[in-house]
Amino acid sequence: MCGNGPAQTSERLLEICVGYTGVCLPFPRLSSCRSEVLFGSRQGASSRNIEASCKTATKQCRAKRVGRSAKARQCEHALFASLLLGVVVLTMLGGDYLFSVASMHKGQQFSRKSHKFVNSPAYYFFLPFWLSNRGLAAKQNANLTCEIDFRNSTKGLREPDDNQKFAKFILKYIEMEERQDVISVWKPRFAGHQTLEEREESFKVKDQTIHCGFVQGAVGSSSTGFDLAESDIKFLRMCHIAISSCIFGNSDNIRSPRGKKFTGPFKKEVCFVMFVDQRTFEVMQAEDQIPDDKGYVGLWKIVVVRNLPYLDARRTGKIPKFLTHRLFPAARYSIWIDSKLRLQSDPVLILEHFLWKGGYEYALSNHYDRHCVW
Repeated sequence: MCGNGPAQTSERLLEICVGYTGVCLPFPRLSSCRSEVLFGSRQGASSRNIEASCKTATKQCRAKRVGRSAKARQCEHALFASLLLGVVVLTMLGGDYLFSVASMHKGQQFSRKSHKFVNSPAYYFFLPFWLSNRGLAAKQNANLTCEIDFRNSTKGLREPDDNQKFAKFILKYIEMEERQDVISVWKPRFAGHQTLEEREESFKVKDQTIHCGFVQGAVGSSSTGFDLAESDIKFLRMCHIAISSCIFGNSDNIRSPRGKKFTGPFKKEVCFVMFVDQRTFEVMQAEDQIPDDKGYVGLWKIVVVRNLPYLDARRTGKIPKFLTHRLFPAARYSIWIDSKLRLQSDPVLILEHFLWKGGYEYALSNHYDRHCVW
């Protein structure tokens, strides 16, 4: 590889060949050591000048390489010190805290040990690893299906009688509020003007009249919002089992339930209602999702809401989600479905599995990733 001709540059090794002496000086190719720097003006240069230039450049590159090696060793030492610190912390605090992190990740009950762990230094050491693992687990579980052992059909099912183990009380709702002189700037509000004392009192299980949305002002005042057509109000009052969802602000698409033979003998008692605002309804029509003569798109009865009470579509969406009993006053059962989800099973079988079979009053689905109310 070394001859009497000009110096040659390979892909991984730069060799400087001094023609007169036949000395070959191998030199690693580094980004800061360019061949033009080493050779300079090669024509007419003596072998002694070329060799001196090569030695100088070699010393400079070796110094830079040593500097990089020192930085790499510093990083290795810092990593080792961090791992050693983690082992020491675990040894001092005990292995049960590591179990607490695993319980938090799996969604188990947040125990006193977990609470103590969050207030300890070890929590901040393991937090980045826990968050990264949590994000990976969410991606892995995003497409998993939830298999539940439902009945094969609704044939032979019967709605249970009233359960006597639940407290019986009567709630009435404030429908209208008069102007209050104690408030300087007063205007009707959808939620009304509830005091803190009234709010605290509303949590008690007893016969009472409370604020629960849909509060109107005095006669002659403008509507407080969430206005429905009279035909839709009449339809909602006839539902015995309400399956509801909503799309406001054109934030999603309608997803029809999977299957068209739902409910069996309960067909006349089950209502599928999708609440939408005017903007969403116009987009639906532009995309050829036009309701039929009875106002249906598939199984969904489309109910258009006008004059939304809040500018935030997410906040308005809480009205049909949490005030289902106000929208469906005659319904005994209701199932809320997020607009991003599709109903996969017969709703009557869902009620039988989660409520009727165990004599329960309320069922809440488990989130695929989050397991704490906060």
